[in-house]
Amino acid sequence: RSGPAPPRGAPGLGPAMGESLLACFPGRALLVLLLSGTVSLLGGLIFGYELGIISGALLQLQADFQLSCFQQEVLVSAVLIGALLASLAGGIIIDRHGRRRAILVSNLVLLVGSLILTLARSLTVLVIGRVTVGFAISVSSMACCIYVSEMVAAHQRGLLVSLYEAGITVGILLSYALNYVFADVDEGWRYMFGLAIAPAAMQFLSILFLPVNPVKLSSWDSDCQKGLIPLQDTEGRAAAKREPYQEKQYSFLDLFRTRDNMRRRTLVGLGLVLFQQFTGQPNVLGYASKIFHSVGFQSNSSAILASVGLGAIKVVATLVAMALADRAGRRVLLMAGCVVMAVSVTSLGDKAGRGWGCWGVRGIRDRAEDGDAGMSGGSRSLFGVAVTLRVLKVSFPSPALEE
Repeated sequence: RSGPAPPRGAPGLGPAMGESLLACFPGRALLVLLLSGTVSLLGGLIFGYELGIISGALLQLQADFQLSCFQQEVLVSAVLIGALLASLAGGIIIDRHGRRRAILVSNLVLLVGSLILTLARSLTVLVIGRVTVGFAISVSSMACCIYVSEMVAAHQRGLLVSLYEAGITVGILLSYALNYVFADVDEGWRYMFGLAIAPAAMQFLSILFLPVNPVKLSSWDSDCQKGLIPLQDTEGRAAAKREPYQEKQYSFLDLFRTRDNMRRRTLVGLGLVLFQQFTGQPNVLGYASKIFHSVGFQSNSSAILASVGLGAIKVVATLVAMALADRAGRRVLLMAGCVVMAVSVTSLGDKAGRGWGCWGVRGIRDRAEDGDAGMSGGSRSLFGVAVTLRVLKVSFPSPALEE
């Protein structure tokens, strides 16, 4: 059925595109779905790439700038400082300027941060670049999944979120692979940091072709509005079919109210995320090459190549977890991941905890016997599998919580 075209400058297409959108705009639904998938995949890839790229770059930076232990730690953690700043300001930015604009701005900030890192000549500039990058990927991670999930029908949202999670592990693997490629290149760390510009530019261009705000409607044909699903108003669906949807405003305190069991949901969600971080897995991703180097891999290239194996294991684990999430159940996989991770961390600690670190703390040795490398590599592989399973389970809430 033909209907009136959307007005010029309309805020965008509705979130549930499926058949209703196909009927109103034949041919465009598939394009928007593909672009949304591209944005989601690239968003995850950028996030994973920036998490993992410091692993191999740190080996070269330590030699080029003669970094002390403290300076190395500052450089690695600078991206987390940027992410912390973004977590405080990101919600305000997204609410005031919209998800799409927040993603576009985060891409521009990431481009600036990558250029700063590529051209850096001092530790101070490197830290500034890492903070900038951390801010960008944090804002993008908050806005990306919400935005793309609004662009498609309910039965397609899981696919787009899965693409984001898969993109993270692929990004980590890609960063480790590029670490290996540039391991023996003079100042190869500049190429490692600079190549992040490519996916950021691709995501920026992709999102330019997507609607500005998919949940706000203008004077659209009533038949096109039937399939639209407001994401935050579960009680006003019938009214949404008759009149344009208006987003309901929520405050931070609403997360801790007893209404709709929000307090318990918030505590469970925070607990899962916090305990996941307490495992130290983000730090292991950042120091993977140095860990392998310290427990037996003699050259930088061999240590980085071992981290590539870790990245490959994480990708495989992600695909397996995605395939088993609905069959085995999220809770079962979450508990299984915890058990495997506990065994893996214990094994790794047993092999690595026989020397003194640079802070005078008993931990990973400066060098190890070659025979220890195999055991350490196996422990790290299991650790990667377990952590990936846990991350996926947090990322895929149960249907009951989505209602």
